[in-house]
Amino acid sequence: MLGCRGGKCVNDQKDASEARRVRAGHVTIEDLWFLADRSMLDRTDWMTAVGSVRDTQAWRDWSIRIIYAIGVAHVLAGVVFFFAYNWADLAKAIKFGLLFGGIAISVTTWLFAGIDSRPGQISGVIATVLTGVLMAVFGQIYQTGADAYELFASWAILVLPWMLVSRNPAHVLVWIIIADTAFGLFGAQVMYPVWGVSDTMILVMNAAVIGAILAAQYWAVRSHDFLDRWWLQGTLVLGVTLHMMLAGWQAAANYNFSPGQSGTEWEFFLILAITGMILGVFWRLAGNKLGAIMSLAGLVSMVTLHGLLAVSRSETGTGAGLLIVMALIVMVASALFIYLSKWLAADISRRAAS
Repeated sequence: MLGCRGGKCVNDQKDASEARRVRAGHVTIEDLWFLADRSMLDRTDWMTAVGSVRDTQAWRDWSIRIIYAIGVAHVLAGVVFFFAYNWADLAKAIKFGLLFGGIAISVTTWLFAGIDSRPGQISGVIATVLTGVLMAVFGQIYQTGADAYELFASWAILVLPWMLVSRNPAHVLVWIIIADTAFGLFGAQVMYPVWGVSDTMILVMNAAVIGAILAAQYWAVRSHDFLDRWWLQGTLVLGVTLHMMLAGWQAAANYNFSPGQSGTEWEFFLILAITGMILGVFWRLAGNKLGAIMSLAGLVSMVTLHGLLAVSRSETGTGAGLLIVMALIVMVASALFIYLSKWLAADISRRAAS
């Protein structure tokens, strides 16, 4: 039986091993997750147990990771704002020299510090970001005429080898963001104006791309432990569900305000059906609470928005009456979402414990 906790999926063999370790008195944070997911610890007891088990070294490691992340973010932000503020006063040679020098220093640090070391992995992420900045600078100076999606697609292709050798989940996430941005811009600049694909369906296809990456992440963690991170999986889950939610909202608006436009009717119900299937996958197959609850939020919000728009454009009733009806719709939808989300979370926990 496959169960998940904190973005991690374990099987019965691992569960049995953890149970033996708990009985032997060697308790870790992972063991507490094991017990909490099986409703053996309530929230208060779990927090108390975590405070007793987590040692000073664990807090120190966590603090160092946070400080590194903040430092990298400030360095990258400083590079971007430096160029933005001094752009007009910098010569071409200085612009290229600074960027090439930054990439060279980052790659050299990555190699000498060790590909798997924390300073090395941070340098790899910096080199990846600076590569994109360099491509943007080159395109602006020499006016290559390339579309934005071509920039991001080329950027993703160029830094793909670095991402593959880095074995760093943060590096993987940065690359996914770059690649997905390329797809989104391709939809906006080619699929919508040239191919005639609606912007609603472009959002659905973008969600499908992220969903395929999420499925690959689920499969890859079996042989690549470094991908087993709750925040990586959670970001991908949010990417899928939020894109579907935005598509549903837009389809609801098109359905109500452009009823004569071709495709507006079936798009809304198609997105509802797809979101329902995504809910089923997260609920019954993956056992992912975040994905199930976010998918449920998408379904409820789509239907609620459709109802609100339908009521708002109706020609019957007074202004006060319409406001009362709309308020009732929102309250009923909110109560339904709260009840169903709690039931979903409890059912997923119960299935994981069985």
